[in-house]
Amino acid sequence: MAEVKLYFSSHGITDDASRINYTLGLLDGATKLWQQDHGTSQADVDRQAGYIAHTFNDFKNVLEQSFTPTQQSFEAERELHYYRQQGKYIKEYITNFSVLASHAGLTDSTSL
Repeated sequence: MAEVKLYFSSHGITDDASRINYTLGLLDGATKLWQQDHGTSQADVDRQAGYIAHTFNDFKNVLEQSFTPTQQSFEAERELHYYRQQGKYIKEYITNFSVLASHAGLTDSTSL
C-alpha cells in the first residue's frame, strides 16, 4: 500500500474514485477474488443504505482489515518454521518463539 500512496503523491492523484479504481486494477490472486465479492456485496449494502461512494481511506481500511491478519499469520508461521536458536540465550529464544507462535495464531499445545 505504501507504493500505491507514493504513486498517488508523485502523480498528484487526489480524487478518491481514481485512487480506488487504480488500486482495484492492481489487485491479483486472492485480493482480486475479494474485490469481486466485496464489490458485489458492498454495492448491495450501499444501495440499500443510500450510500453513494467510499473514500479511499475507507476502501484501504477494509482491504487491510481483510488481509492483514491472514498475511501476518502466514509470515509469522513461515518465520517460525525457520526459527533457530543460533547462539541466542534460551530466554530470548523462547520469548521470540512465543511471540511468533502468537502472531501465527498457534496455541501453546499446537506450538509444541
